[in-house]
Amino acid sequence: MSRHENSRLGERIAHERELRTAEKAAFEHEREVRILYDQHERELRTANEAAVEKARASHDEVIEVRLQNLNHFAERMEQLQQTYLPTARFERDHAALIERYEREYKALSDRHQRDIAVLTERVGEQEDVTVRQDSASEATKELLALTRTSTEALNTNRRWLIGLAIATAISLAGLAMTLFQLLEHQGSI
Repeated sequence: MSRHENSRLGERIAHERELRTAEKAAFEHEREVRILYDQHERELRTANEAAVEKARASHDEVIEVRLQNLNHFAERMEQLQQTYLPTARFERDHAALIERYEREYKALSDRHQRDIAVLTERVGEQEDVTVRQDSASEATKELLALTRTSTEALNTNRRWLIGLAIATAISLAGLAMTLFQLLEHQGSI
């Protein structure tokens, strides 16, 4: 081997050593980068888990608050159901009440008409016969008493129906107010 070949061989060996050293340094650098990458990945996973846990805890708190609001709302609705009549029941009871009122009003009106007919007949009979003034006065008093009783019964029923109408209007106004508050409350949840 010639000197030139020896020197070239020496250069090649030196170059090969440099390449192997560079490769070893590259592998070492890659290993360090991998270690840093793994550490960074662990930190990211830990930070992600912490963020997810924090978000979950925050979400759980929001859900808990909403659940408490809904429980309070449910309790309020139960109280309102005990305070107010449902519309279907009110309409059913109201229809039955109107029917009863009309039936009783008709019965009282028929009774009033019969009483007037009986009194008219009695007065007519008494006019045919010579009657003392006391008996005419008595018949008039009886007629007035029956008329007053019938009128009072009619007025009582009218007052009762007016009271029912007022109570119904108040209940409906309260129900409307409650529904308005409920809609406002739902908007804030």
